[in-house]
Amino acid sequence: NASISKTLEVGTKIQIFENEKNVVNYIPWLGNEVQASALASLIGSDIMPTGSVVSKWNVSSGSFDSYIVGISPPAYDFVIQPYDAVVLRVEQSGSFVEQAFELADRVVHLFKNEYNVVNNVVWSCLNKTNASALASLIGSDIMPAGSVVSRWNVSSGSFDSYIVGISPPAYDFVINPGDCIVLRVSDSGDFQIEVIK
Repeated sequence: NASISKTLEVGTKIQIFENEKNVVNYIPWLGNEVQASALASLIGSDIMPTGSVVSKWNVSSGSFDSYIVGISPPAYDFVIQPYDAVVLRVEQSGSFVEQAFELADRVVHLFKNEYNVVNNVVWSCLNKTNASALASLIGSDIMPAGSVVSRWNVSSGSFDSYIVGISPPAYDFVINPGDCIVLRVSDSGDFQIEVIK
């Protein structure tokens, strides 16, 4: 039954990694909208004590909206929407359970203006792909040669990046379901992610 195969397990466990090279984690938000402070509370003060940071990329300003746990005033407590890629700066490794919803095919809007060329996208397909295939799916009008597909690598504390039309095949990394991908685009536009492809 196709509708059953499109259901993400409720209570999805999200792993958070901290090591000598890394304190940053990009996580997919696949639940209902929530405030940044509520997400920090859900994760817990052992992993995200005072001074830890919850962020998400703001395509309008070309910068991060950030909430510093225990420090930021309420005006900085932004809303995290379904399918947002959330960036966490953490104190230690751990995990938490995210109450996820049923995934659906969706149109992703990529945005470019004078302030922004970067878009964070959650890969919500249940099949893996690779960076070059994602760039092809998006299309050369939005991601021509020189555009970049990246993913944060928690082991190295840096991005794995594939430059469209330039990087050799060895740089064409695998994108797994739930991965948060950072796209550097040439133009605004839309593409579709199907849950089952």
